Amino acid sequence: MHLSLYVIPLFISFYNAQLTRKEDESPDFSISACTNTIPSMKKPRIAFISHDIVLPTLYHNYEQGSRDAANILDVDVEWNRYLSIPQARMAKDIYKAIETVSQYSVYMYIPVANMFISKGVDGIITSIVSDEVYEAVQYALKRKIPVIVFNSGSEYAQSLGLTRVLQDNYEAGVMIGTELSKRNILQPLIVQMDSLDKMTAENRIRGIKSAINSSPTILKLSEPFNNSSITMTKMITDHFYLNANMFDSIISLGGSNCADIVATAISDIHQKSSNLELAAGFFDIGGNSMTNLFKTNKNTFAVTQLPYYQTALPVFYMYLRILTGQDVYHNQTVKTGPNLVTNITLYSFLQRETNSLINIDKKFSLIGTIMPNIHGDTYNSALMAGITNLAKKLNWTVSNLKEENPLVSPEDVGYGLDYYANISATGIIIQTSNTSFVDYAPYFQKKQPPIQLSTVGSALDDHPKSSSIISSVGIEVENLARSVASRVISDGVLSPLCINEQSAIIPEFFCEKFYNEYKRLSKTDNIPSIQYVNHFLNISSHSTMESEFLQLLYQMEEKLYYPDAFITFSEYVFNIINTRILKGYMSSDISIYTAGELFDQNKAFLEGRVKRIWTINLFSIGFIALLHLVLDQMISLTSWKHSSVYVSEVTTICETGFYYSNNTTTSYCQDNEDNIYKSIQCFLCPENTYTDKPNQDHCTPCDTGYYSPSGSDACISCFSNLDDHPTNSPCSIYLQNKNASRNHMFMAIFIPIGTILSILIVGLILRCVRKQWIRQRSLGSDESWLLSYNDLVKPSLNNIDSMSSVSRQYLLKTNAYLLNHQADDVQNTNSDSNEIALKDTEGNIGQFHFLESSALLGAASSSTANKSDYEKSSESVTGSTKRSQNDKLKSPLTKPKMIRILGFHHNLPVLIKQIGTVKVKVDNRVRKEIVLMKNTRHPKLTEVVGLILEPQRTFIVEGDVQLLFSIILCY
Repeated sequence: MHLSLYVIPLFISFYNAQLTRKEDESPDFSISACTNTIPSMKKPRIAFISHDIVLPTLYHNYEQGSRDAANILDVDVEWNRYLSIPQARMAKDIYKAIETVSQYSVYMYIPVANMFISKGVDGIITSIVSDEVYEAVQYALKRKIPVIVFNSGSEYAQSLGLTRVLQDNYEAGVMIGTELSKRNILQPLIVQMDSLDKMTAENRIRGIKSAINSSPTILKLSEPFNNSSITMTKMITDHFYLNANMFDSIISLGGSNCADIVATAISDIHQKSSNLELAAGFFDIGGNSMTNLFKTNKNTFAVTQLPYYQTALPVFYMYLRILTGQDVYHNQTVKTGPNLVTNITLYSFLQRETNSLINIDKKFSLIGTIMPNIHGDTYNSALMAGITNLAKKLNWTVSNLKEENPLVSPEDVGYGLDYYANISATGIIIQTSNTSFVDYAPYFQKKQPPIQLSTVGSALDDHPKSSSIISSVGIEVENLARSVASRVISDGVLSPLCINEQSAIIPEFFCEKFYNEYKRLSKTDNIPSIQYVNHFLNISSHSTMESEFLQLLYQMEEKLYYPDAFITFSEYVFNIINTRILKGYMSSDISIYTAGELFDQNKAFLEGRVKRIWTINLFSIGFIALLHLVLDQMISLTSWKHSSVYVSEVTTICETGFYYSNNTTTSYCQDNEDNIYKSIQCFLCPENTYTDKPNQDHCTPCDTGYYSPSGSDACISCFSNLDDHPTNSPCSIYLQNKNASRNHMFMAIFIPIGTILSILIVGLILRCVRKQWIRQRSLGSDESWLLSYNDLVKPSLNNIDSMSSVSRQYLLKTNAYLLNHQADDVQNTNSDSNEIALKDTEGNIGQFHFLESSALLGAASSSTANKSDYEKSSESVTGSTKRSQNDKLKSPLTKPKMIRILGFHHNLPVLIKQIGTVKVKVDNRVRKEIVLMKNTRHPKLTEVVGLILEPQRTFIVEGDVQLLFSIILCY
């Protein structure tokens, strides 16, 4: 893995003969294909929120750099546009961007601290110019939305640990002040617009003041509402002439609008006072007025922060943040300025401003790489994946010399440089920590077209920073050593063992830095000495690695030093330790501290064989190395040439609510559309599943009666939020089944109980009915004694004709007798007695009560034609009764009389006697009495046949009428 150059004997003639190597020794690098299907995703969305008023300059719109970068990377950039003072709207735009739905991050591999859980844009690039914007950025970070700061807000961003792409405003002020001092211009009038944020203005003024050793005059102007600069231009000229001979220069403190106003004001002053020498200084360049001023005024100068690149670089960094889940430059400033612009250098800067990344994109280029061991699950394969990813975005080709050994000899490196130079490669990326070959860099710069060089250090080597023409990218080894030492101490490790790689030329020195931090951070002096902790393992050949490791363990055992933790960021040493643990040769209880770059390293961490891992972000290192080559073709500035990629600890691979999936056995893979992904990716748990622990390879289904939305770390009872369940959700089905089960249970319980109760009730009813029936049977049927008046007094003709002549005569005479006595009683209205005493043959007296009734009036009415004697007798009775009624109506003092008349019952004559004027209520007491009377038999008692019950009268029907006939005949 380690390529270190001690000497590079670059003699072109020596290698000409070797250029005949086969073409297959320079194959294109390919990334492993993803074995699993990756869900299709939308483009990543990045919100760009700027405090500056977006106005086109002569060269670029302020946002053009971001749009060109987004076009290369195939991402969406959404800019806000302001035509007036924007600070009040910036915070609102940030909140709005967070709430806008995005689906890209759901499928990305995002480690714990950088997992996109919220629904929003995938990243925000903004300037921080006020406390309101600062609070909005804090809210975005809480929602796991990554933020990069550009242009303004360095202090705010530093307090939040954010990446910053901007210039140092204090340095910019010092640069302007130094140029004033060189020109002996010490009385500037500084023009400040109120749209410029307070912190930026203060830092620039402080820098000018420190350079000229005096306090400059500040003229503050308010932003015009009608976007007209005429009034403010006049304000500047009036203020200048009002203080004649006081100012020797006018400085625009910042902003494109302010620059145009100041340039116009100085031009007006020169027209009025042509002999006056007035210097002009600007903190930004652009616009026709400034360009003309540079041509006409030799004392014009400016500083630029390269706004095109200042908006382009954050897009590249945010893309890496979204793809890898790691900040490239955490809490670091990538400086795009200040860069001094004078009359001499103006046109070179203007030419650089006209360059575009789109033009780079259209060129065919070949990138040569010189690095070993790039195939399989290796550090350098991840490094090459980053290079290849950007190269494919640019439609460039990447080639690497075929070399699978851990090291490459200096002769092979020399051949590689010469090989790529002769095939006109656009750039060459070399992995080395040695600076010896930089002396040969001018040779490549002089070629036409020039060949750009970029270097990347090995995993834990410092990268070379000494050359101004060679860019370099590495990792922050000091911060890594400090972080690992802190964790070793907090975990209570007492006997750590740190293993470096050592090649035949230059060894690594990470363990030495680790021990220094371990010693510094320890609160006790009782720590192992460095000879026990710091060790080297020769990786010059594969055959010697494991034997040297075993020899190291034996040496430690002889010294009675038993390590309880291994610290190594060497992929070879890790593979030896991991293999021995898997084979059972070493205990799995020992703690391992290593990198989280290889697939096997992440897998060991997930399976518990590794205590802690740190991502060294080799993918981003390769990506940035190629990006530097791209930028070197556009602009030759050193502000970002040498950079160190941030290294962070990975506490979890996937958070709760997510599960991980393996797509291949290498660090990165690509799908059929050439999209590159981390091999281990995190996915949201589907609905109705959850993970309550991090780093899970599957989601647990919710128990019956519980549900969960996607990405849940716990299930929710179906009985909570009943109104929120969709009709086809498992909870709805569960609740339906639950209700059905409850209904079945209720039916199983209550139906038998109801049946038993029903049987009991029916039994009680039957018992009561039976008792009633028995009682009724003892009393007899009501039909046996309850008779009808009409049926008795209106016998059928057949019944009358069936009588003997004697009985018929008796009946006629009896009714006539009753009629006469009834008529006499009606006439005798003053009689005190309304009773007739009849003595029977035995001397008994019966009481006959009479009552006049309208029901009796028509009892015997019928046709007079062919009438029998009985019918005629009935008519006589009826007529007599009518007369009695009429007489009674004539006498209001007449008391009601009781009716008595003969009738037939079962063809036997009976006597019908009225005994009351109201209907008798029939109950068991009455029935018992009637049955008793009916069943009573005595020679001296009249037989009771039954009762006639009508609404307003009651009759008693008596039998044994023959005796009555004989009595009546005696009269």
